[in-house]
Amino acid sequence: MVIVDGKVNGISDCIMDSDGTPVFSADSKHIAFEINKNGKQLVMVDGQPGKEYDSVCKGAPFFRPGGVMDYLAIRDHSLFRVRCVPTQ
Repeated sequence: MVIVDGKVNGISDCIMDSDGTPVFSADSKHIAFEINKNGKQLVMVDGQPGKEYDSVCKGAPFFRPGGVMDYLAIRDHSLFRVRCVPTQ
């Protein structure tokens, strides 16, 4: 579980990323982290779950300048580039 501003931000079997730490946007207004849920992987952004994938690629998620968050994921042997623009 991750707690942000005193509120639970995600509950999962396991929080995952390359070093086990949630990722923050450059302005520190947004947080993202990968989780396992029911055998699938997804990325939580600001407490909102993304779509479920078979696998989220290593090194994900990451924030680009301007706050856009990207990651690569695999579902049914297809590679997806996932882009999320967090709301303010």
